[in-house]
Amino acid sequence: MRTVFVVEDKVELREVLVAMLNHFGYAAITARSVHEFYEKFPAAATPNLIAVLTDFHLGDGTALNVFRYLREYGSEVPAILMTGSPAEETIQGVLTLNKPFSTNELRDILQVCARTKRKIS
Repeated sequence: MRTVFVVEDKVELREVLVAMLNHFGYAAITARSVHEFYEKFPAAATPNLIAVLTDFHLGDGTALNVFRYLREYGSEVPAILMTGSPAEETIQGVLTLNKPFSTNELRDILQVCARTKRKIS
């Protein structure tokens, strides 16, 4: 089953995202912090992983820590930044999903990810 790794420190939003992903037919792996992402990613980095979906501001760091780890790990899994401030961060090789976003926007960006593998530069 295609899988999305969700990194979100807010419990309610993380649960909503998992429910949306399940509705679209994706499995979800979650982390509530950068540290937990570091712990779980090596086991999650399988061919079924189609995207890492992360909020920018996390309790113990930011999405930049997640993206740096992906780059250093050599991962080609697409990364999606969820942000409430579209101008907040523009990171080469990272897709952006501006909050608030619709279920259709999330589904569409995941369909792109399912067809794409690219490294964060």
